[in-house]
Amino acid sequence: MPNYGVSGDVRDLGFGSNVTEAEVPGAIITTCLGKATTLVDSYLEHTYPEQVPYTVAADIPVLINGLTTDIAIYYAKRAKHPGPGPLSEDIKKEY
Repeated sequence: MPNYGVSGDVRDLGFGSNVTEAEVPGAIITTCLGKATTLVDSYLEHTYPEQVPYTVAADIPVLINGLTTDIAIYYAKRAKHPGPGPLSEDIKKEY
């Protein structure tokens, strides 16, 4: 089963086009897309049990890819700023 969303978009839209692999590793993005895919599936499976989860990447609707990418960006930002301390106002605006 493929992850929904686009990994390049998670990095570019979430952190800027100048961000490198070292700054936001692909492993984090893949994990975040997996979590986002699971979340999206949990909502779609009730209404579309015969179609979801999508098994072929070409069958995934553009809207689903976009929503999953947005959720994965949130997860990736949260992964980059963990901890018990309060977030700065700039980080809060990013969320």
